[in-house]
Amino acid sequence: MVKKRLSRFDQAKIMIQLGGMIENGFTITQALTFIKMVFPRYSEKINMINYHLENGETLSNALVELGISQNILDQLAMADAHGNFAKSLINFGKMLQYRNQQLKKILQLLSYPVFLLIMLGGLQWGLKIVGFSEITNNSNLNLSTLTNGGLYLIIVFFLFCLICFYLIQHFSIIKQLQIANKIPLIGKIFCYYYHYLVMFDLTLFVNNGFSINQMIEICQTRPPKSYLYQISFIVKKDILNGKSLIKILQHYSFFPPELAQIITKGIVINELKIEFAELSKVIFQKLVTNIEKIINKIQPLMFIFVGFCIIIVYLNILLPVFEMMKGI
Repeated sequence: MVKKRLSRFDQAKIMIQLGGMIENGFTITQALTFIKMVFPRYSEKINMINYHLENGETLSNALVELGISQNILDQLAMADAHGNFAKSLINFGKMLQYRNQQLKKILQLLSYPVFLLIMLGGLQWGLKIVGFSEITNNSNLNLSTLTNGGLYLIIVFFLFCLICFYLIQHFSIIKQLQIANKIPLIGKIFCYYYHYLVMFDLTLFVNNGFSINQMIEICQTRPPKSYLYQISFIVKKDILNGKSLIKILQHYSFFPPELAQIITKGIVINELKIEFAELSKVIFQKLVTNIEKIINKIQPLMFIFVGFCIIIVYLNILLPVFEMMKGI
């Protein structure tokens, strides 16, 4: 039997509800029982989470049943072991919720142009069926070639993007960030996302008083494909090769540039905790701002594209007719 994966909307809903109840003093068992009672459609997933817990696994590991991404699971595992798990569950649930809302906005913006393109394609196909293409082909202005060429280019472009996305998924996190740095607009969002994750973990570590070596050891307990393991592996290698921590932080794009500046100041640990927490908030706000910028830029581009398609189709229909009328 194939497991039914929860939507990201449902994942966020359960994370926020579960985190809120644990934060308010409910035990994990009480919180899961309540969620199962109030949201019966999640019963199967809650039962699976309970099964993992009964077998001695941590809640952060059991939440894999929700289909949450590995990056978020890594963050929750860190919070479960070294920090405020309930608060982290709420924060990442809200982040997932926000990402779902923005993705929904983008899909809504794209739905109208896609629908219109289908209608225009259907119109052109219908004209060919009724024999209008003969009029067009006999005319000196053959715009159908331009229209078809444009549609083919769009299809090829989307296929190219899908193939690139598939290939990039198989690269290491470090390689992904190197590629993302070269992509305008979207690259910034990708980098800010990982900057936020890095600062989230560093804040947990600093609050628990861990040294650099302890941080590296903890990160290397994570799965080899996780970004925590990959980053810690590189940092450890560079430290063993004699590089200073400041140079390492300045060299790699997965560290926010402000991080090296904060550490260079040589402030006391209590101030460091506060500045790390504040930097996390600033980076998250930058992430939100850049996503909204992209959404605001997509809308006018879509309208320009739709307008261009409409003009091409109308010219494809009307110009051959006008040319025939000249010969009458």
